[in-house]
Formats: sequence, structure tokens, C-alpha cells
Amino acid sequence: MPMGRRAFLSLASLLACAFAVRVPAPAGAQHGVPSAPGAMVRSAHAIVRSENGVVSGRAATVASEVDRLFTLIGHDLADTPPRLRLHLYASHVTFARALQSLQGSHPQSSMDNTSTIVRNTLLLGPLPASFLQHNLAHVYTEWIIDRLTGNRTDALPSTPWLYDGLAEFEAYRYEPAGLRCALKGPLPLDITIVRTARQWMSIRSGPLGALEYCLAYAQTHNLVKHIGWSNIQRTLHRGWAWPAVAQHLLAAKRATAP
Repeated sequence: MPMGRRAFLSLASLLACAFAVRVPAPAGAQHGVPSAPGAMVRSAHAIVRSENGVVSGRAATVASEVDRLFTLIGHDLADTPPRLRLHLYASHVTFARALQSLQGSHPQSSMDNTSTIVRNTLLLGPLPASFLQHNLAHVYTEWIIDRLTGNRTDALPSTPWLYDGLAEFEAYRYEPAGLRCALKGPLPLDITIVRTARQWMSIRSGPLGALEYCLAYAQTHNLVKHIGWSNIQRTLHRGWAWPAVAQHLLAAKRATAP
């Protein structure tokens, strides 16, 4: 899919929905002392490079967060991914330029500052610290799911609501970032009818915007409640491609329905 599957949180979209979503005040990218050009931090599970202008300490914070996600999400999905390379950019302009140069795609909007993980590399622009942590947990989960299901491309797979729903489930579990996804009134859309990447991106560019992630999270939370996380973990380790994984998990949920 040409637009990739970068996950980001649109503040305007989040505030305009029929869900209760609490958004923290922006922080992190707006304060601090610029880092030196080409600053690099290594940790057990990350190599983080910063361009000039990235606030001091952010690279170390991100590296520490990756180490934490390696332990937590790696445990949840029973995987030990390789060391992740991250490139931090001080502005949306430089992030967009790098995204086009290194991954051949464009940001989906002026607020899109998170790439997918391609060839073990993640690009991050000047996201507020809380959103950065949530998005990092989201894409880290997708990265592991891709490894386990043999997805070697930067393409959103079929049944995208479940794919992104699992990523949001883990992100809310470990990095809620002050956000709350709770239903209020009737659902604006049955997200489970979205079967293709094209349909998902069509919704993504419409009035619901990033709210499709909240809908996907709610459905995935319900799935986990019915079939158990261990069932999801075992299915991901069967060596199946994602379509077979999704089909098996949804069939397991139907089997538990009253």
C-alpha cells in the first residue's frame, strides 16, 4: 500500500469524536536544549541517532523506552526482536524529507511524525513526548507481529482493524499516554467490516480520522476478553501468514459467542 501504515494521533480528530478521549498537553519537543549534531545513544536494544535541534536527553529517553518495550511487548508476543535503529528529527520538514528518502513515502499529514519500522529502522519527528511513547509502543508491536507472520513489506495486511487493534491494545497497556478510549453511545461504524487496507485508509482519510484506532482497540479488547491473550500468542507463533492468523482468531471468538 503506497501510503504505508504509519500510526499517529490527530488531536483535532480525537477531540471531534463520540468517544471519551483525554489528551495530555503537548510536551517534550517544545522544551529543552538542542542536542549536538549527529548525537547517538546506544542501549541494549536500540541505537538512536539525533539530528541537530532534537532536545537534549530525548535520544536517551527513547532508547530507554525501546529497552522497556523489548521486555514488556517482547514478553507478551514471546519474541526477541533485533536491536532497533531510530532516527530522531527536530522538525516535521526534516522528518518528511528523511521519510521520502529512506522509505519512499510521504507523511499523511502535518501531524504525522512517525514512520513504520522498515529494515529494523524507525524514523521519528517532533512528537510530544506522550504521543511519541504511545506511537512507539504501537509500531513496536506491529514490528513483532510482522516478524512472526513473515510480513517483509511496508504494507498494511488484510483485516487491518485487528492488526492495528492489537498494536493499540499493547500501546494502551503500556503507554496510554493519558488517553482513554471509552464508548459513549452507539458506534459510528462497525470497524470489523473493514477487510482491506484500501478500506482502512479510506476511513482514515475521512471524518472519523484517527478514531478508527479507538474503534479497533475496543473490538480487540473484546476479542482478548473472549479468547484470552495466550490464544493470540500461540496463534502468532504457528508460522502462519497474517490472513490465516486473523481468520483463526476471529473464528475462535465466534466459537465463544453465546
